[in-house]
Amino acid sequence: MRIYVLFSAVLGLAATIVFFLVQIGAINQQGFAGIWDIQMGRILADSSLGQSTGLKLLAFLLFALSATLVSLRDRRAMGQVWKAALICIVAIALILLSASFLLTGHVTELGVLPHVAIVLHVLAVFLWIGALWPLLFFCTQLQQQPQELQKVMLLFGAIASGIVAVLIVSGVYFLSQLLDSWSDLIGTAYGRGILFKLSGVSLLLSLAALNKFRLVPQLERAGGTRNLARSIRLEILVALAILLITAVVTVVIGQ
Repeated sequence: MRIYVLFSAVLGLAATIVFFLVQIGAINQQGFAGIWDIQMGRILADSSLGQSTGLKLLAFLLFALSATLVSLRDRRAMGQVWKAALICIVAIALILLSASFLLTGHVTELGVLPHVAIVLHVLAVFLWIGALWPLLFFCTQLQQQPQELQKVMLLFGAIASGIVAVLIVSGVYFLSQLLDSWSDLIGTAYGRGILFKLSGVSLLLSLAALNKFRLVPQLERAGGTRNLARSIRLEILVALAILLITAVVTVVIGQ
C-alpha cells in the first residue's frame, strides 16, 4: 500500500510537470522546442494555470511524504499523535488537489456553491477510484481467508455508499450549473461527451452494485474470491476509460 501511494504520487508529480511544459509549448506553437521557453514559463507560472500546477505539485509531494513517513515507522507502534499527523497531511493533500481544479477551465466563472460541488465531486472520484486497486490487492492477499475479505468488503461497501451519494448529487448539481440547458447534452459536442462519460459511470455503478449485493455475500462459496477479483479488474478498466473520456471532454472538446 505504501508503494502504491508513493508510486501514484511520483506519477502525479511527473504528469503535472509534463502537462505544464506542454502548455508552454502549445502557447508558443513551436512544438517540443517551445516547452523550454523560460520567459513563457514564468508568465504561465504567475497565471491561474501556474497556481493550479503549484497546488497539484504540493499535494503530490504531501502524498509522497505521508507514504515515506509510514515507511519510517512500524504502523503498529504509531501513537495517536503520529496517526493524527498523517491523517492531517493526507487530508490537506486531498483538499489542495481538489482545489486545484477550481483555478482553470469553465469552473472559474461559477459561484461558491458550484465550486463546493466540484470539490466534493472530485474528492468522491479520488476516494472511489483510488480504492479499487487496494481492494483487488486484498482479494489476492486474503484469497484463503474469505471471511476476513468479506469484512473488508462490507466495510468498504458501507463507506462507498456515502461516497457514491456525494458523487451523484454533486455531479448532477455541478452539471446543471455548467450547462445552459439540459438540451445541450444532445445538441453540443461537449454535452454528448458528457453523456458518453455518464454511460461509463452507470456501468461502473452497476459493477459496484453487483459486487456489494451479490459477489461479496457469495465470497465463501467456491470461486467467490476469483469472481470478485475479476469484477474489480473490470471496474478498474471502466474507471480508467472514464478518466480518459473526462480528459478528452475537458481539455479537447471543452476548450
